[in-house]
Amino acid sequence: MKKYIKIITAVVICFIIAFSMLFLAKKVYYKVKNIRQERRIIEKNNYSLLQNIQKLTEIKSTTTTLQELTDFEWDYVYNFAPYTNQKYIEDMIGMKSCIPLYFRGDGDETSILFMNKGKIVCYLGGKKDNLKCMISLNGSYTNYNAIRYANQNINTLYVEYDGYPRLYLADKEIVKSKGEKFEFKMKDNGKYESKKWVECTPN
Repeated sequence: MKKYIKIITAVVICFIIAFSMLFLAKKVYYKVKNIRQERRIIEKNNYSLLQNIQKLTEIKSTTTTLQELTDFEWDYVYNFAPYTNQKYIEDMIGMKSCIPLYFRGDGDETSILFMNKGKIVCYLGGKKDNLKCMISLNGSYTNYNAIRYANQNINTLYVEYDGYPRLYLADKEIVKSKGEKFEFKMKDNGKYESKKWVECTPN
């Protein structure tokens, strides 16, 4: 009798282990699948945005909007300062990124991220010579970590052509763009004492 109980117990344990491994494998499979899908969406939107920016050189437009340049839905756009590494960017957007987020600190770099419903949908990061364009949304702010704008709060951009298209916020006399800047304080142990988004008018 004891022998049968041991056998049954062993079978039950094996079943539980097999079921757990199957469940974990399925969970990992769908996680990897979702990450690949998110990356495909980001790559597609990156390509579309860069193509639309390059089209500006054909018509030599002096103004545009992000809404005109984007063929995808987004509710927030972020502009990150030079020397802002991936960890701090993820802290600011409140999630882990499924793609590398470029940072070098060079004066001609772009680090622009679009989000929609809590997900990254587009990210342009790199040097002007690699992207063939430059986007700067920080306006008159030079001491900042990140500035973000809701879709409805960022308006006209100026466009200059210095080898490549350079896009930046239009003067507030033309149209005012209302954004938020990221402010934080750190403890000695490297953890946040406080962090928040504060309303600002960069231009």
